[in-house]
Amino acid sequence: MAVQTRSSQLQNLKSAERLRDTAANRARLEARAAKDGLPSVIARQGQDVLLLSGAARTESRIARVSAEAGVSKGDSLRIDGSEASVLFTDDGFREIPAGKVVVAVIDSGVDMDHPAFQGRLLPGYNVETKGRDVQDAMGHGTHVAGIIAGSFPAEGLEGVAQGVSILPIKMPNLSTTNPDFMPQLAEAIRYAADHGAKVINISLAVHLDGWAMKLIHGRKVKQVEEALGYAESKGLVVVVAAGNKGTGNADTVGYPGNSPNVISVANLDDRRLDGSGRLKITPSSSQGPAVDLSAPGTGIRSAVPDDSYANKTGTSMASPYVAGVAALLMAKHPDWTPAQVRDRLYRTSDDLGETGRDDTFGHGAVDLFEAVYGL
Repeated sequence: MAVQTRSSQLQNLKSAERLRDTAANRARLEARAAKDGLPSVIARQGQDVLLLSGAARTESRIARVSAEAGVSKGDSLRIDGSEASVLFTDDGFREIPAGKVVVAVIDSGVDMDHPAFQGRLLPGYNVETKGRDVQDAMGHGTHVAGIIAGSFPAEGLEGVAQGVSILPIKMPNLSTTNPDFMPQLAEAIRYAADHGAKVINISLAVHLDGWAMKLIHGRKVKQVEEALGYAESKGLVVVVAAGNKGTGNADTVGYPGNSPNVISVANLDDRRLDGSGRLKITPSSSQGPAVDLSAPGTGIRSAVPDDSYANKTGTSMASPYVAGVAALLMAKHPDWTPAQVRDRLYRTSDDLGETGRDDTFGHGAVDLFEAVYGL
């Protein structure tokens, strides 16, 4: 059975089932779609309803990069040469057993009372007080955590990895001139590794190219490098924002985004196209040899304190998108090493810019569907 979507981009057809179109049969197929572990489409063709599992990309409120290539309710498909109308889609992400995956968010804390995180937050850690007080006054960490696993029904949005748990680790003083920044970051990474995290998101970047920054942080970087090595040895995937120093210079990726064995993420504006109709990087995004992937980070709507929501832009928003995809991969493949996760993300990315890896997009735009469901 051949399926043609509006984009002509097909997934492998795993199964198809045809029943008479009745309310009971529609409900039956929706229940099966919710358990098949794949992106699913239910369509009406003549007097029949059809379930297609893994046949095509489906529209998702979180997979923004591939949304235009997805099938959504109301689309028309041609199945076996005849037109069919899409009645229902299921992106399949909720079916991935994500409950045992913990993502540590090293940031300004999280609004622990925000409705977007009901049942998703673990007791956190404050690297300054050594206590559990991780309430977010700045709003940055709350926004980041929402991109990973928030649920905002009133906003019509969901975080990338529904079902994961968030471990908030608060660094109260995020100023890059804070002399304790590196030791506290190292402590935060080790805490995540020792308290069940599988993925760490660090939406922070320190640019060490000036003499003042080198004077403040130079000798302390080793502590972070050792902590990152420890996290790698414990099987954690570490995702880091590349920084927002612009694309005018050859290498503007901040630390620890330019450290080995982290995934450094640039900010892709999925609403901007170049002259060839391809996606563009956001001008403020850092670039350089350390960039590994690019992801949506422009005008991203997520949670902020006081039960509110806001749009924010930056590599800080792109990084948690990738962290969420990494969490889904860790949930689906719990035996994978960090190197295997990184390789999967790089191989399934959408190559942009120069052919192959480049200093602007890295290996390309992260492709959630291909990473999770592709061959």
